[in-house]
Amino acid sequence: MARVSIAHSPLPVCGARITSRQRQLVIAVTVLLTGVAIAVIVLANTFDPGIPPQGSAPLADILARLEGGEADLITEVEFDGKHWEIEMRSGARWLTLFIDPRTGLEADRDREEAEEELPPAGALAVSQIVRTLAGSVAGVITEVDFENGAWEVTVRRDEARTVMHVDPATGEVRE
Repeated sequence: MARVSIAHSPLPVCGARITSRQRQLVIAVTVLLTGVAIAVIVLANTFDPGIPPQGSAPLADILARLEGGEADLITEVEFDGKHWEIEMRSGARWLTLFIDPRTGLEADRDREEAEEELPPAGALAVSQIVRTLAGSVAGVITEVDFENGAWEVTVRRDEARTVMHVDPATGEVRE
């Protein structure tokens, strides 16, 4: 078996010698692949599919548009990594709308079963709750769900998640 020296380190080669041009090519490919790997790591650490993309339409505006249109009642909002999933009642039908976060437009819809727990009569609109909290919390609201007599609002900031319980009638955060 022949041995050649790359950077003064003997390497076994299967019966051939590596030319200077081949050595440059190996180094160039190694540098290129290292750069690609670094770029993938950087992108993986900066892109968070759990929050809407930068430049998205404000969630409160999306909700207010639905409340002013076909939504009689919105009971749940969640960002699924691609769309806002919004569960709502429209007349006698229960629907889940999939809303593009950038445009605020409907991408799809599904029929749903009736919700078991509903906000009380006279409760603030979910768009009001979101608009108020969005202006006062550090982070991004990624989920709003009516559970146990209160709005559960999930806020994400970096890797941390905070869940707040909000009174449906007053909009005040409960302890």
